[in-house]
Amino acid sequence: MIKINLLPEKFHREKTNWNQMLQGYKHLTMPILGGIGAVIIILFLVIVVYPRLQARTLRKLTARWEGMEKEYKEVVQLKGEQKKLKAIQQNIKTITSGSILWAARLNDISDALPPEIQLTELSTQREKSAEKGERIVLVISGRVPAFPGEQAIGNFIKGLRQNEGFTACFPEIRPPSSKTTAEGYKTFTLKCYTSEENED
Repeated sequence: MIKINLLPEKFHREKTNWNQMLQGYKHLTMPILGGIGAVIIILFLVIVVYPRLQARTLRKLTARWEGMEKEYKEVVQLKGEQKKLKAIQQNIKTITSGSILWAARLNDISDALPPEIQLTELSTQREKSAEKGERIVLVISGRVPAFPGEQAIGNFIKGLRQNEGFTACFPEIRPPSSKTTAEGYKTFTLKCYTSEENED
């Protein structure tokens, strides 16, 4: 089949040049496709892979933090137990001190105690002052019906002060702090001090 081009000669040349241009761009096809593929890979890494890596790192950090938090709680608990143990040791040391015969002092308290008073706590502690140094303090807490509360507490303190064995160890008996409860009781706390500085 014979094709006859009836276009002017100048259009023949333009068509030929256009085909040559298209032929020239064919060698750029692979680089362009490669660039598009690279962009797709980068987008995949940014959208899919990177968030997964971040999530994995976050899980590791969370697990590590939880482990550290558990260890911290254990340390705090051990410190609390150590503090309690030291307090117990100090109380034992105070009670076993040779300067105070505690069995006899408990008998003194029992002898001075009016029948209306119910003791709720007996404890010892150490207090320091600039004048007398560190002293052992016997803390006596109890409760009594509001009437005759004041009188019963006064009789209790009077009985302690009149006991020579008790005042030999605790010559200073301070006035008690007290308050009345809604149940109709008067609660009180009494502090009795040794006279001299107690050395460990």
